[in-house]
Order: sequence, then C-alpha cells, then structure tokens
Amino acid sequence: MDFPIIHTNIWDGVIAIPGIVLFIQIIKLLTPIKHRYLPTLATIAGLLLSIFVSHRHSLSAGLFMGFSYTAMGQ
Repeated sequence: MDFPIIHTNIWDGVIAIPGIVLFIQIIKLLTPIKHRYLPTLATIAGLLLSIFVSHRHSLSAGLFMGFSYTAMGQ
C-alpha cells in the first residue's frame, strides 16, 4: 500500500482553517443549533472542503487533510 503524496500550500493554513472557524461562528449566530453539534458540523465542513476543493485528486489525502483542518481549527 502506497501512502498518498499530500501537498500543503497557503490554502491550507490561511484560508481553509479560518474559513471553517468563521463558518461555525456564523452558524452559531444565525441558527439555534445546539453547541454539542458544532464539532460534528466543523468536521463535515473540513472534510467537504478538503475532498471536493483542496485534494480532488486523492480521496485518502482529502480525508487526512480534512481531519487535519478540523483538528487545527478547534
């Protein structure tokens, strides 16, 4: 089994992570969602961003970086 090659760039640290944090803060202000669901929502947002935007070429790289975005953002 070969490990995926994961390239990180400015997108990862400057746009994706603050974008997820900002998204969650807006959700907290605009919706009556319970606070216990926010980490799950942040994880889903991080995975979607990573899989469909940042690492379209590799699902395993997208999953790995999506969880990384979420872990760094919380």
